[in-house]
Amino acid sequence: MHNSPSNPTGAVYTPDEIRAIGAVLEKHGILALSDEIYEHLIYGDIQFLSLAAVSPALKQQVVTVNGCSKSFSMTGWRIGWARGLTKSSKPH
Repeated sequence: MHNSPSNPTGAVYTPDEIRAIGAVLEKHGILALSDEIYEHLIYGDIQFLSLAAVSPALKQQVVTVNGCSKSFSMTGWRIGWARGLTKSSKPH
């Protein structure tokens, strides 16, 4: 499970750190769940990078979960989604 930005600390992996994690996942064929619910709640100069965006091959190894209850202050609303590709899926 990958969580960046994370709750409760607010820690955010840098794009270089995410690329390094992605390289290990890709090299070893590891599947990952990437929780990106806090992607819009970043303060300072750091930039958000989705784990699935590191490389085209990694898109088949990452399931991304996200939603709008956090970034749009919709506390109590549980609107979310998950996305991922299977080996037979073709990106659009």
